[in-house]
Amino acid sequence: MFQPSPQLCARLRFTTKQVGRGFYRGNRTGSKGAHNDRGGYIVDWRKTSFYNVPELEGFSLAPYVTLELPEPPRKITRFGSTYTPKKVDGLEFLHEWKRLNPYEYEHIVNHQRDQAEQAATQAEVTVQESTQTNNAGQNSI
Repeated sequence: MFQPSPQLCARLRFTTKQVGRGFYRGNRTGSKGAHNDRGGYIVDWRKTSFYNVPELEGFSLAPYVTLELPEPPRKITRFGSTYTPKKVDGLEFLHEWKRLNPYEYEHIVNHQRDQAEQAATQAEVTVQESTQTNNAGQNSI
């Protein structure tokens, strides 16, 4: 296959956003039939895909998921009360993770607490120094 020239590449339209309406690119499977006069569709069975299925009698493979597994309970206990959430989302997972792993990020929390304390003491020192300089300036007048 040959490649088009750079000038021609600039004119090729590849996506539906670059082409006006009415352009459908599809997924390269081709048509499986044809439209008739009244707006219906006639399937051409020569174009359809057929798959060979093994005999199910005496089939030795097991399913991926067993049907005997009980459904897990959806009740969640948090803050001393039990409730059933309307949906399971990522926030519920994070709350449960935090509850089950309290010491995982303890070093980060301690570091942040130390930084906050240092910033507070530094702010106090700055305020005290500024009040002392203001008082010294007023006394000299």
